[in-house]
Amino acid sequence: MFGEDDPNQASSAEDSSRRMKALDLNETAVETIACRLRKTLHENGLLRPNGFVEMVSLLRCLPRAKAQYEHEDYNPNSESFWQDITEDGYLPFALSGMVALQDGTTITTGAGEKISIPTYSLCVWRGDLEHRGSAYDEENIRFHLYFSLPGCTVPRDPDNHTAVQTGEGFLKWMMMEKANKRIYKEKGVTASQRDLLEARLSSY
Repeated sequence: MFGEDDPNQASSAEDSSRRMKALDLNETAVETIACRLRKTLHENGLLRPNGFVEMVSLLRCLPRAKAQYEHEDYNPNSESFWQDITEDGYLPFALSGMVALQDGTTITTGAGEKISIPTYSLCVWRGDLEHRGSAYDEENIRFHLYFSLPGCTVPRDPDNHTAVQTGEGFLKWMMMEKANKRIYKEKGVTASQRDLLEARLSSY
């Protein structure tokens, strides 16, 4: 499933030991997982009724995989992240989620806090949370899901590629270095101001 020669299967341009595979939401098993998780979030007031699963990806880290760069999955300048909880009690913003498929699965916040996810459990966080995929000493496989809203979806580059499709090269292309505000470039293309991701920390 994780091809050695396909660049879209690596979630880091610098670390080929991190792999990802975007799954087909039309596949019965994937659709079932996505629908059940969406329903659970909706019933618990975490996802608005018009929220939807935009993407599901399978992540695999080989032994001794390094941590990712810090990034957000959604544009933190989206208006949805500025809003308060709605009158009907739902959170107003997009969410990211990870399902652990084995022991030892974690996610690391931008502040360096490592959050452990019990096996077969879903961990969700605000889509504008600065985080990084954790480093792993042993092989680890897990699901990553994107719970989007109309008007707040996973950012895409000028070629309509998403972070899931192009891996960390896309995220690096979009990130702004905090120290000197230098814009990272990927393949000679500069991100627009609207596309820049700024670090904001918020978690559950």
